[in-house]
Amino acid sequence: MPLCLPETRTCRDAPALRLFCFPYAGGGAAVFRGWQAMLPPELEVCIIELPGRGRRINEPLLHSMPAIICDLKRQLLPMLDRPFAFIGHSLGGLVAFELCHMLQNGGWPQPSCLFASACAAPQVGDVSTPIHNLPDAEFHAAIGNLGATPTEILNNKALMEFFSPIVRADFTVVETYQYVARSPLATPIFALVGDRDNLVPIERVAGWGDCTKAGFEVHVMSGDHFMLFSGLDVALGIVVEKLLRHLTPAAQPCDTDISLVAGVPPTLLG
Repeated sequence: MPLCLPETRTCRDAPALRLFCFPYAGGGAAVFRGWQAMLPPELEVCIIELPGRGRRINEPLLHSMPAIICDLKRQLLPMLDRPFAFIGHSLGGLVAFELCHMLQNGGWPQPSCLFASACAAPQVGDVSTPIHNLPDAEFHAAIGNLGATPTEILNNKALMEFFSPIVRADFTVVETYQYVARSPLATPIFALVGDRDNLVPIERVAGWGDCTKAGFEVHVMSGDHFMLFSGLDVALGIVVEKLLRHLTPAAQPCDTDISLVAGVPPTLLG
C-alpha cells in the first residue's frame, strides 16, 4: 500500500517541492487532509500513512522506531526526485528526524527543511510516566487525559477496541525510543511549540538547535499540544515562508532565533 494516500496528493508532473507530513501518535493521514488547498500550487502535500491504520489497516502495527524507518525507507526514496521537506507533529517529529539521519547517512538527498511540531528535542528524552504497558482501563484513561481523543470514541467500547492497539503501538515507539548521538544534520530545523503545551513546554525544544549545523528557529504559537491544528493558518504561514525561502538558491541558513507568533497569521505566499 502506498506511503501517501492518492486523494491527498495533487497530480502534478513537476511540483517545486514535496512536503511530507508525519502524524502524531494514534493519528493517521486524515489529520492532514485539507492542507493541499491551503498551500501554494507549487508545493505538493504527501501524507505519511503508517501500517495498521487507514489504507494500511491490514498491515501489522509497528512497535519500534527502527521498524518504522525500515518501512518508510523503501517507499520514500523513489519520491525524492525533487526538493522536499518534512513536517512532523509529536511522534511524527521524531520519525521525520530519524528519516533525516537515515538519508544523510546513506548519501541520499536531504530535506530542504525539517519542521518539528510539539516535539521535544530527541536527546531530551520522554520525561512523562510510561503508559504503553498499562492495563486497558488505565491506558484508556491516560490517553483520554491527553485531550486528543474525542469523547464519543472514549465512551464507545467497540471504537476503543479498534483504536486502542494503534495508540498503544505508537506510544510504545515513543516511550522506547533511544536517541543516538550523531553528526548534526545538514538540514535547517524549525521547532513549533504551543505556549500552553503541558506535554512539551518551550524549554524542551531548545535542544533541537544542537541537532543541526544548518540553522535553527523556535516559533512559539498560541495553543496547547495540538496547536498545529487549532492554529493551522498561523502554522502554515510559517511553513510556507520557510519553504519558499529555502527554495531560493541564494537563501542562506537561518541563525538561531526564538520568535513569538501572536495571533495574526503571516501572509500565505503564492
